[in-house]
Amino acid sequence: MTAPDPERRRVRKPEGWRPELRFPADYPSKTKRSKARCQAWNPNAGKQCAQVPMLGDGHPIAGYRTTCRSHRGKASRGIGHYNFQGKGRSLYMPPRLLPLYEAALSGELLDLSDSVATLETRSRQLLQSMSEQGDPSVLLAEVKAAWEDLWRASRAKDERAHAAARQRIDGLLSRGAAAVWGELLETEEQLRKTVETETGRRVKMREMLSIEDAVANYRMLTQAVRDVLTAGTGLPREAKEALTPDVRTALLRAIADRFAGIAGVADLPRSASS
Repeated sequence: MTAPDPERRRVRKPEGWRPELRFPADYPSKTKRSKARCQAWNPNAGKQCAQVPMLGDGHPIAGYRTTCRSHRGKASRGIGHYNFQGKGRSLYMPPRLLPLYEAALSGELLDLSDSVATLETRSRQLLQSMSEQGDPSVLLAEVKAAWEDLWRASRAKDERAHAAARQRIDGLLSRGAAAVWGELLETEEQLRKTVETETGRRVKMREMLSIEDAVANYRMLTQAVRDVLTAGTGLPREAKEALTPDVRTALLRAIADRFAGIAGVADLPRSASS
C-alpha cells in the first residue's frame, strides 16, 4: 500500500452541497451510467464519491444503501448492529413500511382495543358466511351426487364429464363449513386471549400509583397532620403542652420518611415548615 502524499491537501465539503442520486447518463464509465451513486463526499478527490452504493435500504433509490463499501456502506446497522439498543427503528425501516410504522407510533401501542375489535369483526364475518351457505345436510347431498357423477364418468372414461365433476366437487368443498368452523374456533380463541390480556392491562393500570399521585397524596397527608399538630384539634391538654416546635418538626419528618418508604419514592419534596 502506497503512503499518502503529505503535500496532497484534503478538500472540505462545500456548504450547501447536495449529492447526486444517480450517475449522469453520459458518465465516462458505461457500467455506472444512470446507476445509484454513493452519497458520501470524497475529500481526496474533492468531489462526490464515484462508487455505486452497497445493496440494501436507506438510499432514495430503492434497493441501495446510502454509501459504498469504502464509506462504511457494508457496516452493520439497525437491529443487526451488535450495540443495537432497540431505538431508531424508523431510520432503517423499509420505505414502504414507514407510513404504517408512523401510524402505529401515533396511537397507544399497549392498548389492544383495536385488536379485539378486529378479531370480533372477523368472527362475525365467519358466522355470517356460514349462515349464507345454507343447511350443511343439503351441501352434503350435493357433494354425494357430484361424487357419483365422478365415478360414472370414470367408468365411462368420459374425460370431459370427469373434469366437470371434479370441478363441481372442488367448488362444493370450498363452500364447506368445516374449514370455516376451524378458522372460527381459532379466531375465537385468539379473541379470548386478547380480551384477557387487555382486561389484565386495564386492571393493572388502575392499580398502579404514579409518582405524581404519590407526591399529591403525601402533601395532603402531611398538610392534615400539620394542621392537627399545629392547632391541636382533638388532642388532650397534656399532649398539646408536650408538642413543642422541635417535637412537631421531628414528627412531621418521621411521617414523611415513613410515607416515602411505603410509596417507594426515594425523595419526596419537603416544605420549608417541615
